[in-house]
Amino acid sequence: MEILKSLAVLLLVALLGSAGASSAVAQGQGQARPTIKPPEVVMETLFPTLDGGKRRLRDSKGKVLIVNVWATWCGPCRQEIPHLIEIARNYRQQGVEVIGLTTEHPVEEIDRVREFVRTMKINYPIGFTSGNFARYLMQGRGSIPQAYVIGRDGTVIRHFIGFNPQISPPQMKAAIEEALRQRS
Repeated sequence: MEILKSLAVLLLVALLGSAGASSAVAQGQGQARPTIKPPEVVMETLFPTLDGGKRRLRDSKGKVLIVNVWATWCGPCRQEIPHLIEIARNYRQQGVEVIGLTTEHPVEEIDRVREFVRTMKINYPIGFTSGNFARYLMQGRGSIPQAYVIGRDGTVIRHFIGFNPQISPPQMKAAIEEALRQRS
């Protein structure tokens, strides 16, 4: 089983790594973007949520999904969250869902995460990512924040690593608009 998980990680790194590069090239030169979907293990992994439940990314099938990997102690994450709150508020009626996945421990740091969510007034679901699920999402990179814009059909429209307050919000909104224009 561990061998299969390792192979899935390598596949994800290869697929999603090329998705980000291909997306940038396609936008810059007008070329068609290849269809890249996250491996089933990413979409099907059950993760704990802040409200005590469990869910999968697959639960948002048919919606445009923004998956944000973050932590309370991360400065760039703190800068990005207000933009995600705005996106969740402004695009919810159009079928866009934002899901925040913190890298913090779901038991040991739950109170800190709850207080952070309350203080920041986060208006979208929060879950916890760890182990292989975190490695799949972060492509083996330790840097956060990372965000994915995933279309209704499950294809990765754009993968963002890091956050720049002048560049990232308009690029993310453009990726969301692109996803909304696509048919499922």
